[in-house]
Amino acid sequence: MLRSGGRQPNGSDADLPWVYGAAIRAASCEETAARATVAAIGAHRKGSSNGAGRRDLMVAAVRSALADSPSEPLGRLPVDEREAIGLVRILGLDVDEVATVLQREAREVKALMRTGLTRLAAPA
Repeated sequence: MLRSGGRQPNGSDADLPWVYGAAIRAASCEETAARATVAAIGAHRKGSSNGAGRRDLMVAAVRSALADSPSEPLGRLPVDEREAIGLVRILGLDVDEVATVLQREAREVKALMRTGLTRLAAPA
């Protein structure tokens, strides 16, 4: 049954498939994605991410999954390179958005991505 009415509040159940969908792309398995989703939505509901929208929840879930048990080939990268590339490739964030999330300069994010992509392109 479809609900009538306007927009759902941030962090509502309507966000769950989006947040889990982002987490599963970053995670090595379904369990990791589930933990990342619970962590992101749980933090929002506890108030530690006041006013978080769907995109913020997705960022939190992807970061959590990448830190916990990342998907291949991202798991082969150092954490900072993995996170920069993951946020761009999985969520489509631009360099400035990633810089804000990671609290780094845009040039640093570009360097992390360049180094990480070069590492991924090298024979294993």
